[in-house]
Amino acid sequence: MADSTFRYHLFGASPWDWFPLWTTNKALSWTAAALLASAYLIADKTDARRFGLLGLALTAVHCLVIGLPGWLTPSKWPGSLPPITFMGFLTALLPLLKLVRR
Repeated sequence: MADSTFRYHLFGASPWDWFPLWTTNKALSWTAAALLASAYLIADKTDARRFGLLGLALTAVHCLVIGLPGWLTPSKWPGSLPPITFMGFLTALLPLLKLVRR
């Protein structure tokens, strides 16, 4: 939540009245990706891994589709912080790369 607050309100130009929905959504989205990635990394059951992998793949694709244009313009990143979509993409991608390397 702190990262989103700094990024969008202190370093960025987002109005404070966006905080309840906009900023909380960003923080929760990244947290969800991190939790989903963690669940996959510690899961022991095959079905849990399959669902986790699907969730991670969908999260990565979602972040890529909506975030890629912003990733290509670092000069526009508030506070020089990478976009949450980029961090979410990397967070979802790491366990998928681990699976491919097996």
